[in-house]
Amino acid sequence: MSKYSFEIFNSANTTKTIVVPAIALMEGTIVRELNGEDYIEFTVNRRDAIWSSLDHGIIVRLVDNSVIPVTYRSFRVISLREERTTENRVVGFVRAEHIKYDLSTQIHAAAEEIIEQTPTTHLTKILTGSGFTVGTVTPTDRVTIPYAYNTRLFDLEQVRAITGYDLVVNENKSVDLETQSSNTTAAIRFRRN
Repeated sequence: MSKYSFEIFNSANTTKTIVVPAIALMEGTIVRELNGEDYIEFTVNRRDAIWSSLDHGIIVRLVDNSVIPVTYRSFRVISLREERTTENRVVGFVRAEHIKYDLSTQIHAAAEEIIEQTPTTHLTKILTGSGFTVGTVTPTDRVTIPYAYNTRLFDLEQVRAITGYDLVVNENKSVDLETQSSNTTAAIRFRRN
């Protein structure tokens, strides 16, 4: 069994539709920065049936089979393109961003300055109605955050920057604000054969 595998879910991330066969995967990159970029890019054989299963907005789940229990991260497909290689093969390029970017498409409908509230209060206000929930929040000092009809992710980033803690969006769609390990960037590249 390979270290990583890919599973395809519907756009609501509730139903697994197919597992991407290892023979169809050609190469890819996984980038994770704790408070920054979090995406995967990979190529598949365009002639494999899996290509027709990929579509904008669906979820690609990256499964790490090398640890027990098996861990996974969910990414939403944002772009698909086809390209002919120098060997006259047609490959499909897929780019998917972590589900935390779902929060960058939702506007936090508030234009005010909330004075001296706890980070938990701020996170609860920002996430209300988003489908995401507040998880573990370590800082307890009161902070002031100006809201101006920004995206939810932008306002979460404001809370993170002011408190100095790390913002983590978990696979169960909960948001943590706590100190993480000092290793903040990971990039993995894979290639078949």
